[in-house]
Amino acid sequence: MADALVSVVLGQLCSIIHEQANQEVKLVLGVEDEIENLRRNLEAIQAVLKDAEKRKMKEDGVRIWLDELKDVSYDMDDVLDKWVTAIFSIKLHKEEISGAVLENGSSGKRKVRFSVHLPRFQFSKLISQLGLRREIARTIGNLNVRLNNIRVRKETFNFSIASSSVDEPNRPNSTSMVDVPKVYGQDELKEALVSRLLSESSLDKSDHLEIIPIVGMGGIGKTTLAKQVFNDDKVKAHFGDERIWVCVSHPFDEVKIANSIIEQVDGKVPSIFGLETLMQVFLGSIRDKKYLLVLDDVWTDDYLTWGPLEQTFKHCAAGSKIVMTTRNEEVAKMMGESHLICMEELSEEDCWLLFSEIAFFGKNQEEREDLKRIGKEIASKCKGLPLAAKTLGSLLRVKRTKEEWLSVLESEMWEIEKVKDKLFSPFLVSYYDLSPLEKCCFSYCAVLPKDVQIDKDDLIQQWMAQGYLNLMKNEEDEVVGRKCFESLAMRSFFQDFSYDSEGRITACKMHDIVHDFAQFLTLNEYAIVALDGARKRVDFNARHLVLLLPAEAHIPVSVLKKKSLHTFIVLGQKIAALSSDLFSYLMCLRTLNLSNCSIKELPENIGKLLHLRYLNLSHNGDLKELPSTIGNLCNLQTLRLVKCGLQKLPEKVAKLRNLRHLYVSSFGLSSLPKGIGRLRNLKTLNLSSCGIREIPENIGELIHLRYLDLSDNLELRDLPSTVGDLCNLQTLQLYNCGLENLPKEVAKLMNLRHLYVFSISLQSLPKGIGRLSNLQTLKDMYISHNREMFQLLDLRNLDHLRDISLNGLGLEEHMDEAIQAQLNNKLNLLALTLIFMSDGDQEIQKNVLEALQPHPNLKHLVIFNYFGKIIFPSWMPSLINLKKLVLDFCPSCEIAPPLGKLPSLESLDILLWERLKKLGPEFLGREIVDNGGEGTSHGVELRLSVALFPKLKRLVLKRTTLLSEWVGIAGWKVDSPMRIMPCLEFLLLSNCWSLEKLPDFFETTPLKHLIIEHSPKLEESCQKEIGQEWAKIRHVPCIQFTNDIGT
Repeated sequence: MADALVSVVLGQLCSIIHEQANQEVKLVLGVEDEIENLRRNLEAIQAVLKDAEKRKMKEDGVRIWLDELKDVSYDMDDVLDKWVTAIFSIKLHKEEISGAVLENGSSGKRKVRFSVHLPRFQFSKLISQLGLRREIARTIGNLNVRLNNIRVRKETFNFSIASSSVDEPNRPNSTSMVDVPKVYGQDELKEALVSRLLSESSLDKSDHLEIIPIVGMGGIGKTTLAKQVFNDDKVKAHFGDERIWVCVSHPFDEVKIANSIIEQVDGKVPSIFGLETLMQVFLGSIRDKKYLLVLDDVWTDDYLTWGPLEQTFKHCAAGSKIVMTTRNEEVAKMMGESHLICMEELSEEDCWLLFSEIAFFGKNQEEREDLKRIGKEIASKCKGLPLAAKTLGSLLRVKRTKEEWLSVLESEMWEIEKVKDKLFSPFLVSYYDLSPLEKCCFSYCAVLPKDVQIDKDDLIQQWMAQGYLNLMKNEEDEVVGRKCFESLAMRSFFQDFSYDSEGRITACKMHDIVHDFAQFLTLNEYAIVALDGARKRVDFNARHLVLLLPAEAHIPVSVLKKKSLHTFIVLGQKIAALSSDLFSYLMCLRTLNLSNCSIKELPENIGKLLHLRYLNLSHNGDLKELPSTIGNLCNLQTLRLVKCGLQKLPEKVAKLRNLRHLYVSSFGLSSLPKGIGRLRNLKTLNLSSCGIREIPENIGELIHLRYLDLSDNLELRDLPSTVGDLCNLQTLQLYNCGLENLPKEVAKLMNLRHLYVFSISLQSLPKGIGRLSNLQTLKDMYISHNREMFQLLDLRNLDHLRDISLNGLGLEEHMDEAIQAQLNNKLNLLALTLIFMSDGDQEIQKNVLEALQPHPNLKHLVIFNYFGKIIFPSWMPSLINLKKLVLDFCPSCEIAPPLGKLPSLESLDILLWERLKKLGPEFLGREIVDNGGEGTSHGVELRLSVALFPKLKRLVLKRTTLLSEWVGIAGWKVDSPMRIMPCLEFLLLSNCWSLEKLPDFFETTPLKHLIIEHSPKLEESCQKEIGQEWAKIRHVPCIQFTNDIGT
């Protein structure tokens, strides 16, 4: 990570040198020369850091040298930040004296821009008053001496100068030979992939090439799965000798790959070197033949390198397939995947089987029984990662005593030398492929607790606080952070993602082994320390510290000595009162997190943390007020005060000129500081779940605000007209407020993209919202009766809409308005929620639903409170991209629509259908469905298909109390070529009081989780071993009953 830190410091130096040239700002004579020397020394060292980073894994001398370099880099970061902060503080002080209003802060970029030049003697006098002038100059000089010594010592290591190519650790090329006889937990995945390879391509006949990427983190088993499939007997019979295995790795070498393919096809090494000629020979070797090509370990996402091979391979015969393994989903997208396979961790049981097969090899039954309990605990540390199970199993294969096994159990992964070398090798490959910025951001994740959900925005704000994101001068820090997060996510460093309604990632987790790897990389730099009865001191140096405290514990005095800490996070449900001296020592802090610590009072001297950029005091319900000194935190960028007991915010908050993100949630907070409008750099203002009654008029001065959340402020009756001045606002959240109307000035928010307006008292929206052409989300909009307000037809010009929720549908005039809304022309519309009026006419509702035809691109559809007898508009079969369908509270519906033919449907909820009595073949899409007796002319003929509900993974039937019969297709058998719900993994049957039997086809579904609740007849018939329906579900690994009748 040293190269990343040096890059950060170099960025600061260049910025300061640039600013020095433009201003009459001199600290001490000659300091400019010292700064220039710092830059030269750093650049000379930076040239060899890639080689040093690789060699530190094996050479202690190099590791020590790098640790010293990192220490100097941190110290340089501190003094440079002190310099910039001093200058900004003086500027701020001068403006306060003169009464001037600050128009442009430093924006956290560590740049200094003066709107008013200070005379040199005034500037020097102010610096002297702060006691920093000579101290800063002296520190810079000392740092130069230390850095020069480090530069001289680098010559003793004979480092290689970095080249333009990406460095990586040595790793053996993969082959198609299977090295593991059994692939635990991947049988279904293997069979699905084999089936895909044997199937005829569904692509257009002019394009025979089908690409199947296998994506996942290092060590997850991608190559192992590919080997198993490559050597499967059915695959061998299908492709014969036309099977090719190429280990691609990094860099992507088209000549090397083409040579390897030609050698395997023709049986001899080609004597050709030119790419174009080589491609002609390659083409002649494969033309009109059906091939299977496995490209293992692909890294490049540059289509220019892949394109020539792809175009050549398209000349193969129909049915040719490419299987590709990669860690980066961007690579799969670049190659134009047709069937993406995302590898997941093994189950706990499968992980244990893999581990025990290796660890217990050669041990007798008595030894196995003796070590089994410890072994299971060790296997659980692998968290389903096959490579970890193999590595730990191999280590314990030669260990036979409990003491040896306990030693492994009680050690961290990165503390076990043999495990560390093998287990972390795949992660090092991914790590070395990152940019310096991405390395910094990933390494910082070592301070995050294991197995917790990580909020994406919060993580990016912590990266900002460390100064990692301001290297890109032409982009905002938040934008750089999002790109960095997405890059790490694509490379499988993050997993278990949560998404918003737009499909954007909002949160994630890190695999425990990936977290161990981050800690391994940052040893002695990042530390997580648990203090208990045996340990009461923090006795080692670290720049980033996480402290785990028991209840009622004090932060130990030893922490106060860590004056160079950049990050301090306390994890403890209830800690004792904070020492009044705490913040007098930790003067270099950038990040301070004291959330969920039951803090009642914050010391006044928190105002001394002038370098602080991130402060989290959330979930301290007894914290009633903040000290006014919080206004001295001139560099603060993020302030999180969620679920505190605050009654008010101090007026001095208005001095936080660099504040970009403010989150406050406190029911006792009824007003905002009068100077809130002075926070000109604010981008996020989240005031949800407060008791706010009035928004100040000067909120309109927050011209950089992008996100405003006023949800759950029940006393808030109206918004000031100045809200229309928030020219950069992109998201406005007004859920569950007391608002009775919105000011017409909202129509001026031309950059608004997301508007959430649900409120019981808000029955209409301004007409001008129809002019907000950038709107992408319009949630819970109530359709007004008033022609002067926003109506259904006003949607016609909002062509960028992606997510709409329409409430109050069902009036006669809505039929014409729905047609004029032109939903069928909105190509970007992905999610649609239709909520009908409770007292609407059945026939009118049916016609309104028919008129609200969306574009076929739609992916999510919710229909609620619909009173028609059948819910199957003529446009439903056209929704070929629909993935999620919710049909909620349809009390008059008697017939389930033929949804089994929707080719992309993955999730289906049928809720509160009080008259539904039967689910039969028509529900699967097998038979002709008439119009349900409602007088319409259309009918739908659904012919026999290879698969019905072909992609359905999740099915929920809830409160269908009269449903007594659920059948499949007459004559269907287990070995039938027709597949019914072949992907179903989750089934919830709730309050199905009359249902006793399940359809026969459930026996062949890949169900993983079955929940039967408040359905006594079905619970009885599904009892383990003795229930009449048990044979249909006995293969399901997880079955839950509300009354514990079965397991």
